[in-house]
Parts: sequence; structure tokens; C-alpha cells
Amino acid sequence: MRTTLRTAGLALALLVLSSSPLFAQATGTITGNVVDQDQLALPGVTVVAANTETGATRETVTTGIGTYTIPALIPGPYEVRAELGGFDPALGRADVVTASTVSVDLQMGIAALEETLTVTAAAPLVEVTQSVVASSIRQEEVRELPMINRSLAAMMTLLPGAREVEAGGSHGHASNYVSFAGNTGRSYNMYVDGIDNKEDQDGGTLLQYSLDGIEEFRALGAGFQAEYGRGSTVVTLATKSGTNQFTGTGFLQGRNESMTATDYFSQAENGGFGKQPFNRLQLGGSFGGPIVRDRAWFFTSLERIRQDFQLPRSAGIFSEQQVLAATGLVPGALAEPSMSQPFRDLLFQSRADVRMGNNHTGFFKIASQHGYVDNATWNGPQHMNWESGFISRNDQNMYAAVGGWTWVPDSASVNEFRMQYMYYLHEDVNGAPCSAGLTWNECVFTRLAFPSVGTDRPFFAHDTWVNYETKLEIVNNYSRQIGRHYVKVGVDYARLPTFHANLMVFSPGRVRFFDDPSVIVNNTNGMYPQGFLTPGIVRDIIVSSQAQVDAWSRDSWFFAGYAQDDFQVSPKLTLNLGVRYDVHELMDNSQGFPDNRTGVVLRGIDHPFGGPPETDRNNVAPRVGFAYDVQGDGRNVVRGSFGYFYATGIITSAYGANLLSQENIFIRSQKGNTAIGVGELSDYVLGEELPFDIPAAPTELPFGGATSGAYYHPDFEDAYSINSSFGYSHLLTPNTVISADYLSVLVRKGWRQVNINPFLDHDNDPGTPNIRALTPALQEVYGDPALLGPTNVLFSNSNGRYDGVDVHFEHRFPTGGAFQVNYTLAWARGNGGASDFTTQGFHAGPEVQSEFGDSYFLDSEWGPTAYDERHRVTFAGSFPLPWGFSIAPLITAASARPYTAYGGFSRFGLLQYVQDDNGNSLGPNNTRGTPLLNINGRLTRTFEMPRGQSMDLFIEFYNLTNRANFGNNFNGFAFSPAFGEPIGYLGGIGSTSTLPVSFQMQIGGRFEF
Repeated sequence: MRTTLRTAGLALALLVLSSSPLFAQATGTITGNVVDQDQLALPGVTVVAANTETGATRETVTTGIGTYTIPALIPGPYEVRAELGGFDPALGRADVVTASTVSVDLQMGIAALEETLTVTAAAPLVEVTQSVVASSIRQEEVRELPMINRSLAAMMTLLPGAREVEAGGSHGHASNYVSFAGNTGRSYNMYVDGIDNKEDQDGGTLLQYSLDGIEEFRALGAGFQAEYGRGSTVVTLATKSGTNQFTGTGFLQGRNESMTATDYFSQAENGGFGKQPFNRLQLGGSFGGPIVRDRAWFFTSLERIRQDFQLPRSAGIFSEQQVLAATGLVPGALAEPSMSQPFRDLLFQSRADVRMGNNHTGFFKIASQHGYVDNATWNGPQHMNWESGFISRNDQNMYAAVGGWTWVPDSASVNEFRMQYMYYLHEDVNGAPCSAGLTWNECVFTRLAFPSVGTDRPFFAHDTWVNYETKLEIVNNYSRQIGRHYVKVGVDYARLPTFHANLMVFSPGRVRFFDDPSVIVNNTNGMYPQGFLTPGIVRDIIVSSQAQVDAWSRDSWFFAGYAQDDFQVSPKLTLNLGVRYDVHELMDNSQGFPDNRTGVVLRGIDHPFGGPPETDRNNVAPRVGFAYDVQGDGRNVVRGSFGYFYATGIITSAYGANLLSQENIFIRSQKGNTAIGVGELSDYVLGEELPFDIPAAPTELPFGGATSGAYYHPDFEDAYSINSSFGYSHLLTPNTVISADYLSVLVRKGWRQVNINPFLDHDNDPGTPNIRALTPALQEVYGDPALLGPTNVLFSNSNGRYDGVDVHFEHRFPTGGAFQVNYTLAWARGNGGASDFTTQGFHAGPEVQSEFGDSYFLDSEWGPTAYDERHRVTFAGSFPLPWGFSIAPLITAASARPYTAYGGFSRFGLLQYVQDDNGNSLGPNNTRGTPLLNINGRLTRTFEMPRGQSMDLFIEFYNLTNRANFGNNFNGFAFSPAFGEPIGYLGGIGSTSTLPVSFQMQIGGRFEF
């Protein structure tokens, strides 16, 4: 079977490569039928689409059944004209948006008997020829809706089925983490101007774009064509182009603490210390126009964000930090009620378009982003500050250069070529490096971890670490109308010459405890008679090697080829048939597998997981869909789809294995207890000499080191999803639509780290130290029972499921403005409470471990994901008022999300889920947080000025009810004094927030010409 699929994939690749290359994902299509006055099809009609802003034209001829298709159109307004000898011309108008198909049906009358007929088709409320489940946001909404922090991520959460995700660092701001289909926001892919914008280190997107530089974007949830891939959901984004008119914008908006209410954690009644300092300023603009009228155009945008913010801590966390600080265990660690989080960002893009004759057009674009944030949210409020003033500084520098060429060989076909070079450098600066006057072992004792608080951030020892990536990508696409068939084929190939990082995670190590500082100091549970000097109280100790290692992924690349046929069976029924083939080689490929030290040991003991995996080359993904226009007038459309969607993995999942495959390797040794006084550290007293002797720059696993292993399952494969949908749209009026869609996403072969060397039961005696699964074999072959400690093998065995119903209502006002209402009823669940393609899914458990990972599939390990909202409603719109005023409400309400509550530790030292009254495990994400309610509003006064200029002055109101939307951010440790207390806000805090943490106001102005 594998050979057959591999052969089929190769055949498809050769087919695609041998043909000319399809229209880009950042373009749209106009299609339709041309008939005479008796509704009979007219073949041979010349149809011309002219962009009314640039003058650019495209021409085609209707087929033998009177149909026409004009693909690869830059988004914008078009005039469509049909001409045929003996008939009067017919005119149509259409607004084209990215990745959409606008239907413009034209009727022609006999010359001298009929007047010219004009048909108007705005950006489509209903697509009558596509099975895709899609939602879009137009430029008017981008400009007018009140969004906290005015970011892409905040905008995308308005789309049906999308959910806010808390992100960390300036990279989080760039990555636009947004949850689709119940995942963590890493599993979708974004195409910008027809080419990839995926961040291959941690998922999400790479570059953030200024909203002033965006024409519009769409999210495709199911039924999307085979040209799209690398995720179960796709977002397409088109940047703005210049026109024949000089146009521009300038905006300035901001707020400070005088315009915000005191948030929950800062309120005195909740143990806070009053309103925290805050200041945010966001300014920018755009400018575009003709270089040569009707021939060449340019567009440029620039945006600057400056924010100073204090991240408040909860009363419970601050209290625990005060207890820890009073012990004097970690000099330089500070207990403070808040954490400084300054943020800076600069976004730039510039684009030039050129028309080279009637059949050739091209463009070149460069986009960049540079920003930093101190104390990113992955160093969250539970972690203590340092005397240096910050825990870490997260700095991002990235750019993309993109060129494109579109060729129209004849009236029935279009060829497009895209090329991109991307550069990404992420550097983290350490606020408490081990080089600051401490020996390596002394530095380990500064990294203490407790259930609720810790000093174990930053999680690296060296002065800095980097992610560094360069990518060269080529996309080539070809489309052709062949009778009733609109055929598209294409290829997408990328190579990553530089793809590495040198983060030594959890260096120099850490010391972790079972209970919080107050429990230990006050001996509230009777287990700590000598406080921190009680023997055996350490849960585990990790110590790492010292040398910083570059974890290279060698010759990383990906390839995709696809073929698509949109077959118009009849004027009412269209079939969307496609197949896609993907190969991804983005990890430590076969060059590195033989060198992996864990793999060497596993093969030495003849372990079934010791064999190296092969690149997964059987990723053939068929897709089929239909769209049925019930009456043939575009008012009632039924659609459905089914297809396979392969994902591109991210390097973070394989990072630990990569570190063990280099010439010098990075290792971590770990010893621990399964309970207080039970285990490898049963007599250890904090402060004594560490029980390790780790080489500074090892090339092999040290004898007796209990080194943490990392490798791959020999049958490791790419994750994929099976998406199916069924929906119905009804056009109530030409400007009003209501639709309902059911979406099913089945995640298969999701990636999961499984510890194959856990502690196993020994004589069923809790007082007897347990031994690890591989101990006997390691002793027999190597004479070293502790050669390996916990050993994580990357499996592709995780499953997930999402079922959702999206109901959408939208109305557009003839005089400008629109509003939409979205309701989603959904369930999201999976193994370990995750439904992700990658290991970034925050998998819980398993609370019982086994040598081969089978306990992962116990019924108790299946549960809802952290983004499982049962109900979600959004209302957004812009309403024109008299005297130049307009209002724009934005309301979001959603059910409570779950989080995992732990009742304690098992006799193997693993966290256990809380149990019901009968002693049954409640599984992952077993407790619900609080519902979401966020009401924003914007009041705008527009001043019209001469020569088409205008000035908008506005005031925005966020979180009008002043609700503390914690979501599922609660302390989940039932044995902690802070159990059940809120610890953060839904949507994040500070620079990356997509939801306001309290009532806030913002004032601003916008000038347009």
C-alpha cells in the first residue's frame, strides 16, 4: 500500500512539474454564464474584466455552453463587459476579494432591440460554485471595528469558530495564534499574496502585517481546494496595491492608565496594590499611487507600536513569592506585586506592481518586522523578578522579499509564478545568566520550581539564545478552462538553508518541589518538620551540561503538488474535485538519525523503538466537494465537502532529539522522588552537593548520568486531519444572507512525546523505590542501569475530534456599513485533552505511564481541549448615523473553557487528575473556568474635506461591563493553598492580548486622502 501511494504521489508530482504552473491564493475569480433574451447559452462571447482602480484588463471567451471564468484577479472593484456581434453589450460590476469566486451572470439582447443591461455583484455573500466553508473580513471592518491592540489576531477571533489564544513574547505578537477547530493556534497556515507565511519553529504565522496594509482576508475551514495545504484551516491574506489615484492614510491612537479601570489583580480587595502604570501609543499610515498611469503602481505602509505595561500578580502568587523571598534561598530573586513588560514593534511593507503589456503583470514586495518585549508571558506572573530588571528580553527581527509574475497565454488559461525569500532571527537575552559570578552548580540552586510559583525562569543559562531561519520558496501555478472543467495544477517547493536554534532548555537545571513555599515553611501538612532542610522533600533535580549547542536541522525542505477540477455538471451543480501530495522534511532528517545518542542506546539494547524513521512520502490527500444552486439564481445554495489535509510539523517537537544528534550534545540528567522521602533523593537535603557529575561539553551519554533521552518512533508519520462539512446559505435580500454549516475535523496521527522509560511498579510496595522500565536492559548491555533517565520518544499516535455548527447572518447597508452575527455550537476533545498536529498542544497526563505508551489511550485520558467552548456568539458591525457620525459595536460571549485540576501525586511521582466521589479519574480538562463576555464600542465623527479627503476622530470603549474574563486561567493544584484562584486573563495580558483585562478607553484620529 505504501509503495502504491508513493508511486501515485510521484506521478502527480511529475504531472504538475511537466505542466505550466495556477492562480495565487491572494487573488480572486469572476465566473458566470452568458445567455440571450430567451435564456439560451451564448458561446463565443468575449468577456472583459477591467479593474476600475488600475485600468488593468483581462479577457476571455465563453465556452460552448456559455460559461466563462476569469481567475487570478487582484482584489478590487471590476467592470465586466460581454460583447458579441449582433447583440448589444452587457455590463456587470463585481467586487473581488481574495480566495473567493464572484458570480456575474450576463444577459445579452439583440442589437437595436434591447438596451445594455447592467448587473451588479458585490463581494460575494454566497459562493454558488464552491463547497468551501469560508468567512471573510473586509477592509471596512478592518478599519472601523474596535479591537484591542489593533492586531491581526484580534481581528481573526471575529471569524466563526475562531477563539482567542494567549501568546508569549514579541514572537507571539507576530505569530497571531488563533484557535481553529479546538486546537492551540499552531495548526493553521496563512498565505500572504499567494505564498506561505508559516513559522516553522513554533507554528502560527511568521510576519505580522499592519492592518493599514491589508486589503482583506479569509479563513477557509473545510472544502478548500487542493491548492491550499500545510494545515487543517487556511487563512488567506492579500496586501494592498497601488491604483491610478494617489491615496494615503495616517492614524494615531493611544491610551494610558487614566483611561483604564483598575484590573482584578490590582484591586485592593483582591490583594492588589492599586492601578498599575500603563501607556500605549500606536501610529502609522500608508501611501500609494501610480508610478506610470495604467502601467505601474506602488503602495507602502508603516506602523509603530510603543507600550509600557506592568503585569499584575494575583494575591495568592505574590504571597507565595514573599514567603520564598523571605527564606533567602535565591539571592537576587525579587517578590514584587507586578512585572514590567515594555513592548516595541515596527511593521513595514512596500509593494510595486507593473503591467508588462496585455498578457504579463508582475509585482515585488518587501515586508519586515522588528520588535521586542521584556518578560514575555511564557515567563508569566508566577515567576519571580530578578535584580537585573527583567527575566528575559525577547527580540524578533524578520523580513520577507516576494516577487510574482502572471502570464495569460490565451483567453482560456493563466499562469502564475511566485518566489519568496524569508529571514527570521529571534534572540532572547537572559536577565539572570549563569555567567553572573556563579559556578554552574551554584546556578542550579537559583532555579527553584513549586506548583504555584518559581524562580526557574529564564529557562536557559547562557547570556543569549537564538532561533534562526532562512527560507527560499517557489510557487508555480497554472489554470485553464476546458469546456465545463476549470482545471488547476501547481507546485510549491521550499528549502530552508538555515534552520536551527541553540536554546539549552532548562539549563543549568532546576530543583522542583512537591508543595508551595508556604506549605514547606509552615509545615501545614505535617510533612516538613525541618522546613526546607527536611530530608527527601525534593521532587526532582535536573542538571544540564554547560556547552551551548547549535541544533541544526540539515537540508530541511517541503514539497507539494496538486491538481484541481471544478466541474460544472449543470448551471446549478458544480463539483470540486482535487488531490494534493505533500512531503515534509523539516526536522532532523535521515542525516542526523544515526548519530542520535538515544537511538544508539535503544538499538544497542534491541529496543523495538530503536530503528530510525523514514521520511513520510505517502501523503496523498484526495478532496471532493459540491455546490448546488437550488433555483439557479444564487439565492439558495447547498454545499458539502470531504477531504484529507496533511499538516507540516514544527521543529520544536523534534528539538530535544536534534540536540542529541550533534557532534557535541546537550544533555540533562534527572533524579527524583515519587513521594516525599521515597525514591532516588530519599535522603537528599537541599543545598547538599548535587548527585551528578556532568561533563561540560559531552560527546556521549555519561556513565550513571540518568540522562534525559529523546528520539523518534520508527513508524513516525506526518499528522493529518479528515475534514467534512455540509452547509446551506440563503440570500434573504441582495444585501442579506443567513447560512449554517456543520464542520467535522478528525485529527489523526497527531504528534505526542511518550516517556518509554518511566518508573514501573516494584513489588506493589509504595515504600520500595521503583525502577525505570529500561533499567534491566541497560544493566545487561552497558553495565549501567542509569545510563538513561526519562526518555521521550516522538510518536504520531494522538487523535482528536472537533464537531461544530456555525450559523452566520450578515447584512450590508446600501449607503455603507454592515453588521454580522455568528453563533457556534461546538465540541473539541482529544487524547490528553489536545487536538493538535504537534506537541505544542499542551497535552495533559498520562497519569499512568507504561513502557510502550499504551496507557495514553485509556478512556480516562480522553477529554475536552483547553479551547472547548460549547457556545460562542459574536456581533460586529458599523452603523452610519446622521451628521457624519457612526457607531461600531463588537460583542463576544462564550461558554467557559476547561482546565485540568490535579488532586495530588501518584506513587510514581506523576500528577493525578482529581477524582469523582467514587474514586474515578475525571481525566484532563476536568474543571470549567468562567464564561466570556466582552463588549466593545466605537463612536466616530467623520469630517469630509475638499478633494476627497476626510478626517475621522474616534473614541473606543473596551470591556464596557468591566468584567474580569479569566477564562480557564485558574490554579489547578488541589493541594495548593491557592487552588481555584484566578492566575491570568483569557486572551493574554499586555502586548499580545486580544481581549481587554478591564474597562478601557482609547482616543484616536485617522486621515485619508
